[in-house]
Amino acid sequence: MTTETLPETDDVVIELTSVPAYGSYLHLKGRIKHVDPTQARIAAYIRVHGGWWNKPYWDAPATTVAADGIFSVDITTGGNDEQASEIAVFLVPSEYYPPSVRGDGELPTELHEKALAQVTVSRSP
Repeated sequence: MTTETLPETDDVVIELTSVPAYGSYLHLKGRIKHVDPTQARIAAYIRVHGGWWNKPYWDAPATTVAADGIFSVDITTGGNDEQASEIAVFLVPSEYYPPSVRGDGELPTELHEKALAQVTVSRSP
């Protein structure tokens, strides 16, 4: 039996193919490259009025990636989500359960440490 290992973080890429405009209710879309999609998931977070929230839901903090590396995350599941000024996307190992945040001022250090790759985008009205 062989065990697959994830490549070094420098090799892994998160490419955002569709970032919804500020005020939009569309999904965040992208693809991952240089990692087996069955070995990783997407953990998305949005900053709304200074606080970070995980998406799509606090009790469901990770989104699976399709076999072709494509993902789609609903980042507007409540409150004033369409007013998010920042979106942070982390590619995490599939066995890792990302921390839930509900209006926290900072994202957990653990999340940055466990991430295989990450990308952050800013939005404004």
